[in-house]
Amino acid sequence: GIGSLPLYFNTTNVIYDPMLKYAVYPQDADDGYYFALWNLETKQTVAKVLSNGLYEPAPLWLSSGNAFVVAAFPDKDSPREWFMVSRDGEIRQLTNFKSLFSEYEIGSSASLSLDGHYLAFGLSHGETTSQVGSTELFILNLSSLDIFNTCIPIDDQYNNPIWSPFSPYGASRFLVVRYLDPNKKY
Repeated sequence: GIGSLPLYFNTTNVIYDPMLKYAVYPQDADDGYYFALWNLETKQTVAKVLSNGLYEPAPLWLSSGNAFVVAAFPDKDSPREWFMVSRDGEIRQLTNFKSLFSEYEIGSSASLSLDGHYLAFGLSHGETTSQVGSTELFILNLSSLDIFNTCIPIDDQYNNPIWSPFSPYGASRFLVVRYLDPNKKY
């Protein structure tokens, strides 16, 4: 709304695509909070995805610049899911955790593989709110939409998983995370 405080993703309020033609920004509209995609050339909003005021993890652009992924709300009454938003404004829901878990929450950190095929992120889940456990490392294949739970407990507070660079063994073959053992040691 007019006169409200600026909104930020971690330390910035705009995330540009790799070609610097589009930007994602947190939008405070009369009907709610959104991740908004802005076309810098036409100066128009291309798409909006509901954020409900939660802007972490920050949106992540694919290296091609064709789309970004974001943890957003399908509607005002559901928990967050992962979405992909193309620069043309097409919005595609990538996950449906609601069909897998009674209670869950996407963590505050995430990382796209350098080849743009995988998304690593933290997720805590359980049957009831009191049973929601520690944050575990999940990996989403962006092509097949297969989800893999590594069952590795991670420290999710601003601890983005780091993908291996391109190598003779293939791009994004390995992932480094900060492991949190049962004694709360890293």
